[in-house]
Amino acid sequence: MLVLLIIFLITTPVITDVVKLKLPAERNQVYKTKPENITISVSKDGDIYWNGAIRPLAGGTEALFDQLKVESVKQPQPEVHIRGDQN
Repeated sequence: MLVLLIIFLITTPVITDVVKLKLPAERNQVYKTKPENITISVSKDGDIYWNGAIRPLAGGTEALFDQLKVESVKQPQPEVHIRGDQN
């Protein structure tokens, strides 16, 4: 039994095929939130939140588009992050 185990341990590295790969280096960048960034969140009920504050639905998406038009002319343009509920 010991002889079989030794033979197995010796022959296993010979049998395995090794493919040499050069994997890409991983970069972990910290996400920094700037005060001028805009976060738009949409809940599963359809409520729209602008930077955490709920927007009135009276204007619907038209009010959201109007606000985005105002923000789009700023220099430098703020980043817009859209978060949607999973459901």
